[in-house]
Amino acid sequence: MITIWHGGVPGDKPLVGDFDGDGKADAVIYRGAYWYIKTSSTGWSGLMTIWHGGVSGDKPLVGDFDGDGKADAVIYRDAYWYIKTSSTGWSGLTTIWHGGVSEDKPLVGDFDGDGKADAVIYRGAYWYIKTSSTGWSGLTTIWHGGLPQDKPLPDQ
Repeated sequence: MITIWHGGVPGDKPLVGDFDGDGKADAVIYRGAYWYIKTSSTGWSGLMTIWHGGVSGDKPLVGDFDGDGKADAVIYRDAYWYIKTSSTGWSGLTTIWHGGVSEDKPLVGDFDGDGKADAVIYRGAYWYIKTSSTGWSGLTTIWHGGLPQDKPLPDQ
């Protein structure tokens, strides 16, 4: 068993992603506008901090949007995906418009198999997928589910 002390402030949002590219998950806390990342390559003792987000209602997500083998920090806010990529040292920002309905649940996954994360919106019984291989311009829609209690993943 591994025990990591990290976080603990009311409102902290725990996330997981490989931010150092060593093939192991890193422990992440999103708090306000900051991402606090304890990396496995430092034995979870080092702390990396990224400033990204900070508006009430922001939904933090993790995915490798640039395909470099490291997780990227993503904020979903009112139909916009704000992506800070590791390949730019988390300083560059890519913005994607996708979603925008209050019941939308943003998700991340590689649906086209190109090694890069795709932007996904789950709404009701439908999955709306913008793939990286189309420059996030193409839209694939999949019907799956649709009961009020359906959840595509645990709430974030």
